[in-house]
Amino acid sequence: MTKHTVTILLTLVAICLVLNEINRGRTAKTRQITNIPKESISSSPTTGKGAENSTGIQGDTPEMKLALRLKEINAVMYSSEKCVYCKKQAQLFGEKAFALISVVNCTDEPRKCGEKRISTTPSWEINGKIYPSLRPLDEISEIANKN
Repeated sequence: MTKHTVTILLTLVAICLVLNEINRGRTAKTRQITNIPKESISSSPTTGKGAENSTGIQGDTPEMKLALRLKEINAVMYSSEKCVYCKKQAQLFGEKAFALISVVNCTDEPRKCGEKRISTTPSWEINGKIYPSLRPLDEISEIANKN
């Protein structure tokens, strides 16, 4: 056996151990969000602002407007359970706005994340392109509004 073959075998064993750890005792979960009618995004006829509507969704904060835009374009955030930066990304949106965002938990769904070649969490899939790492909301907004 050559040194190169041994290196490859050790790498494969390490990958198998990592995948086994990820998959051990986990069930597949993806947080899905419901469709929000377009009229719930529009501004209030009386105030001209994004007043609260019948769904209880308020679109008058920049965070809510961005979350609604991300939902509209089917953007996805890829996250993992123990990721501190994923929690910070969620905090930037706030609880209500972040609840609107589609999130795939790579700890629970490693295959889905593998198919998208996600190597860092958080990562964003926006308009078909992957954007890795924690990002300021204004940068996410700029990316989301390119098209």
